[in-house]
Amino acid sequence: GPRSGRLPELIARVPFPTGWRVLLILDANYSGLAGANERAAFEALPDFPDSESEALRHRITETALPALAAADFKIFCNEICHLQSCMGSYYAPAQGGGAYISPRVGVVLDWLRGKGLTGLGQSSWGPTGFAFVASELEGKALLEEAQALYREPGLTFTLARGNNDGARIETD
Repeated sequence: GPRSGRLPELIARVPFPTGWRVLLILDANYSGLAGANERAAFEALPDFPDSESEALRHRITETALPALAAADFKIFCNEICHLQSCMGSYYAPAQGGGAYISPRVGVVLDWLRGKGLTGLGQSSWGPTGFAFVASELEGKALLEEAQALYREPGLTFTLARGNNDGARIETD
């Protein structure tokens, strides 16, 4: 996040492997924190320890990003798992005590974990959950299975791919 009024420096830009997919789990019944509620949550949480922050930064730069660049799915997903576990524990008090703001998204992620997936987590404050999958074929099979198992109002699933084009900003 911003430090001293400035955005952090871009450390790396690594293309997302074209064959990989991301299963997204969306829950329209929940909203992530934003604005004043997000500021209040950050103020209520204890400072994240510098040593833990540095350890995560090291794992990201020395293991996760190189794994992404090498398209090493297993190592990349293991690092995402570790990062999400740390952050889910830290943010749990602001999310009703759980690693995910939506309990229903948490149930689906637990189901995916039980199927052996490790690259799982929640986007920012949620409520969207995600699971990295190694191929479109695997992603479509999981998408169909999730849609059949979890037919609840407001709970939806989609299969996405990485966008390697970067942001485009247009001004008038």
